This record gives sequence, C-alpha cells and structure tokens, in this order.
Amino acid sequence: MHYPYGNHKEAGMRKILNFIGLLLDFITLPFQGFDPFWGFFAICVILGAVAVIIFKYLSNQDKIKEVKNRIKIHFLEIRLYKDDFREILKAQKEILKNNFWYVVYSFAAAIPIMILVLLTMSQINLRYGYTPIMPAQQFDVKVVYAQDADRRPDPQLKLPEGLEALTPAMRLGGENEVSWQFQAAEPGNYKVGFKVCDQEFTKDIIIGKISSPYCPQLMRQGFLAAFINSVEPALAKNARLESIEIGYKPKHFKCVIFGWNMHWLIVFPLIAIGFGLVVRKILKVD
Repeated sequence: MHYPYGNHKEAGMRKILNFIGLLLDFITLPFQGFDPFWGFFAICVILGAVAVIIFKYLSNQDKIKEVKNRIKIHFLEIRLYKDDFREILKAQKEILKNNFWYVVYSFAAAIPIMILVLLTMSQINLRYGYTPIMPAQQFDVKVVYAQDADRRPDPQLKLPEGLEALTPAMRLGGENEVSWQFQAAEPGNYKVGFKVCDQEFTKDIIIGKISSPYCPQLMRQGFLAAFINSVEPALAKNARLESIEIGYKPKHFKCVIFGWNMHWLIVFPLIAIGFGLVVRKILKVD
C-alpha cells in the first residue's frame, strides 16, 4: 500500500516500523485464536532475550566484570571498616567512580537497546494498546484544527454504509475542536471522510475484534506522526487539521496473581525484564 510519507526521513521511519510490525505479526501467528495476552507475552519474552544478547555482544563484558568486582570489594570495605568514617567515605567514593565506569562500558549496548524497545513499543501499541469498538457501541470522533488554519468550519462527513453519526457536529472543546458520536451496526474496517473547505481527509475506524493493527489518532506529517501511527497516511503539513481522533478505550490485561487490570505499559517491562534476567543467567552476561 502506498502512503504519502511526506519526506524521506519519515518514509524511512515508517518502513522500519512496519518491518518491525511484520516481525511481531510473525511472532504472534501461533497464538491467533487465543487470548491476545499470549501473543503480547511472546513479544515481551523475545524482546527481553534479544536485549540481553545485544548487551552481551555490544558491551565491554570484561571491563564490566572487572568494575563489578571492584564495587563488591568496596562494599565489603564498608562492612569491615564500619567504625572508620574516613575509610567508609573513601569506599563510597570508589563505588561512585566505578558505577560511572559501569555506565560508560554499558553505553554502547544501551543505545541500540533503547531504540529497539521504543520502536517495538510503537508497534505493540497498535496491536495491544486499545480495546476494539464493538457493533452498536457508541463512540466519540473528534477533529482538532491546526493553529495556523485560516478557517475552521464544521467538517462535512462522508460516511460509509453501516456507520452513522448519532449527533450533529459539536464544539464542546472550543472553536478548535469538532466532535460527533458515531455508531456502527456491523464489524469491519470503515473509512470515514472529512471535508474541510477544499481539503479532504480519511480515517480508518475498526469495529469488532479484528486482528489488523489500528490507532485512534491521525496527525500532521512528522516523526511523531509516524511513530504513533505507521499504518495510515499522515495528514499533510499544510492540512487545516492537526489531528483526527477516534474514541478507543485503553486496553488492560488482567493480572492472574492479583486480579488487577494493568495497562500494557506496566505489564511490558515486568515480563521483558523478568525474562531478560533469566536469559542473562543462562548466557552468563554481566
């Protein structure tokens, strides 16, 4: 599918994000038909393992091991010289210095790991970040005008068959925002058109439990627009609209142990870091 990416950097970012999305779809393929949590769990486990492998081969493991041993020795000094304030201060100074070198020796691996995690989180959000809107469920749709828009009339809607607007255009958030309440009779992927003066825009609305990735927000072209929503074309830089937003609700996973409903951003590091620590022990990574 061709998207008007806007510039080469944004196009490159979208290609990278969509490639990561394809990898996530491949990872979760065996879990189709099961609770979405298990596909999400598989992604977290694999990402945790990959992060440890990257850290093992890009960090200076010999130096890190040496620094960790020195830190252990200085902690032991604090216990041995607990009555000697001067020796305790000297040991604490050495611990701080060696912690600095630990960060330095880890830095080469930390940067690519952080980039990989952020890009993967972008794609996880498109697949597990929001609860699907179900047929007959009412939901909000909002457009926000750009600050530099010369005119801000009520947009003209172009609704596909099966999707209806339950309310007229409303200015509940001030002159820069226009909202409606929508409802769909059947599940499916609906494309809604918005005409503002001489400009036309479209936004996908997913109704029902459909496996394709989706995002509630469409923004003007730019790095953030690509990062948040890589599956739809961004609004043009000269668009009168700043964003189009669909009222999906955030998704929560139920914690089996405590019975809590937890946002995926909380569950994600718990699983990834937890499994990463297991892999770290197996691979003997410092």
